[in-house]
Amino acid sequence: MIQDGWMVNGGMVEGTLVTPAQLGLAVVLNLALWLFLRRWLARQLAEVPRWLSRVALLSLGLRLLFAIFSGFFPSPDVIGFESHGWVITRQLWAEPGGWLQTLAGNELHFEDWHVVFYGMSNTFFFHKLLSLVNLFTLNGKIYTAAFLSFFCFVGSWQLVRTLLHRWPGAAAGAAVAFLLWPPMLFWTSTYTKESVLLGTGAWLLALVVEGFYGGVEERRGQAWARALAILLLAFLHFKMRYFFAAPLLVGLLGLGLVRVFQRMGLARQRWSQVLIMLGLLGLGAFIAPQLSVAFRSNKFTSQMIKVYTHHLEMSRGRPHFEYPNLKPTEESAVLHMPLAVVNALARPVLGESRGLQYVAGGLENAALLFMLALPLLAAIRRKAAGPLPFAFVLALLVFCVVVAVLMGLTVPNFGALSRYRSAMLPYLLLLLLQNEYAVALLRRLGLGEDQALPEQH
Repeated sequence: MIQDGWMVNGGMVEGTLVTPAQLGLAVVLNLALWLFLRRWLARQLAEVPRWLSRVALLSLGLRLLFAIFSGFFPSPDVIGFESHGWVITRQLWAEPGGWLQTLAGNELHFEDWHVVFYGMSNTFFFHKLLSLVNLFTLNGKIYTAAFLSFFCFVGSWQLVRTLLHRWPGAAAGAAVAFLLWPPMLFWTSTYTKESVLLGTGAWLLALVVEGFYGGVEERRGQAWARALAILLLAFLHFKMRYFFAAPLLVGLLGLGLVRVFQRMGLARQRWSQVLIMLGLLGLGAFIAPQLSVAFRSNKFTSQMIKVYTHHLEMSRGRPHFEYPNLKPTEESAVLHMPLAVVNALARPVLGESRGLQYVAGGLENAALLFMLALPLLAAIRRKAAGPLPFAFVLALLVFCVVVAVLMGLTVPNFGALSRYRSAMLPYLLLLLLQNEYAVALLRRLGLGEDQALPEQH
């Protein structure tokens, strides 16, 4: 049968007893991990203002609650992730050589499982990651969800803390966007790919910011370690969902080019930074189709219609939007892009559906529209300037717009749209919460009032 882009022939989830050696390995791995994380977390919280440490603890508490909820009420996707990840873990224990072949390819052949995934399958890559996570969690739903959720927290925390040190005025908005926004917390605390996607993206951005804007000269070993970490995170981010990763990586590359020109005494004006970013986007649009068929325009439009049609068929009887005139052509895609952005950010509208999930989505979108209005009002009154550099804002804005277009064109189902965009919205919220009105509102809520950092040792 064919499910979610892959073929399955046989194979059932069976309760598999772990051996004492496997259980012992899990105990040792967890003890080492949590002893390290306990010290790491204590040090991290001691080096930030009190308001931010309280936000971090609240975020961790909410993540744990959502992880427990997802364990008791698993979705069909979670059951599929769990079964495939556990099979690959069993293969690791029984046939390490076969496990390495599975990691390197697009097929799984073990016991009565014979699975073939299509190329660039982020679902199969997630299964492979789970085979390693299961060495710690032994396939426990709640623990696996908590494990993935904590990884997402670590990546998000690295970004918030980096922004706090580079531009303290941006920290409150970053904390709300990456640590407190409720739908983001929910979707990245459950047993989903979004936890890894957001965690790798935020951590990658943190390392890039430190590299581009850091004022302290690094030792050669530290620079090499940072470069290797950036490459690893970029690889993981791309493999988790390449149509999310490609715009972010292009934006960060553009940011890097701007910084290079600025250090040469060039690209000081905003218009020149815009030209550099647009030029890189144009160059990427020309080169990408030469590297892979997946990035050719005809492939994109045909895949767009295929994914849109699939989601539309799955949405029958459930709230969704439609594009009656959408066709697999470049012209049709371009004409639908503005509406796609609106749909990605504003649907469902509050009151559009009575279901609890859609009411929650409507409330989120109402809050999002309010925050979209704040920078517009601030711009009219000349209070839109925030602490973030223009090139940094431009890079993230390009990423958010491109991803919103892609989601709006291909995901008409409100529930799926909410889950997909949870890995993009924090970046948009970070930008929306930098104007003077937003900063003043956050300070009224007790966020960002004590910007001075404690002395570090």
